[in-house]
Amino acid sequence: MCLYIDDDDHTNLHSGFRRARKAHECLECRRPIEPGESYWSQTSVDHWSNSVVTWKMCGHCRTLITVGAQLTGCPENWYWEMVLDLCEEGYGFAQDILSHDLPAGARFRFLRLMVLARRQWRDRTGVVVDLPQVEAVA
Repeated sequence: MCLYIDDDDHTNLHSGFRRARKAHECLECRRPIEPGESYWSQTSVDHWSNSVVTWKMCGHCRTLITVGAQLTGCPENWYWEMVLDLCEEGYGFAQDILSHDLPAGARFRFLRLMVLARRQWRDRTGVVVDLPQVEAVA
């Protein structure tokens, strides 16, 4: 069963990848998005608060959502804003992905990506790793 996020209270105005001209913070992993780095941006109208909101997510976290959707067959927008929610509210992105019957080796590769996400996509020396390869996980 795929985790569903009810987003009927938002109307998407714009979403897509952009190149950072200044530093931003990733909504998911809280890693600084450096100038020149590609990141995902979504601007929408929040009907509940009647305001325009913009979310920014590093390319790494956005790729992890694509990987999760590819592994499970669930739509990508079902996982938005849930990447690092491992157990804070009982059931989140990782639990949902791991509850599916995954292809051989995919569970281990997915868990390795989650560890990197928790480390803000940095290796043991503190260097930001390359973007995960979507095809390599499936």
